[in-house]
Amino acid sequence: MALQTDPVDAESHLGLGNNLWALGRAGEADEHYRTALPSNPAHFEAAFNLAMLHVHQGDIGLAAHHYRLAIDNAINHRHKH
Repeated sequence: MALQTDPVDAESHLGLGNNLWALGRAGEADEHYRTALPSNPAHFEAAFNLAMLHVHQGDIGLAAHHYRLAIDNAINHRHKH
């Protein structure tokens, strides 16, 4: 497993978060999305999925924060290429 090799690998945490959320384990998915962001703060999908998870949980304030982060990340990524 990639997390055994690199415990802060953003892609691995994103994938695990997605799988956990699909299984209805939103709390655990949240942890993995939050772990993905510090290891790659510009990770659009992790920020976006975290925002969607917070909407699902009814925390609109945190959702708005992570949607803004996702948008900023998408804009910054586009300007670098």
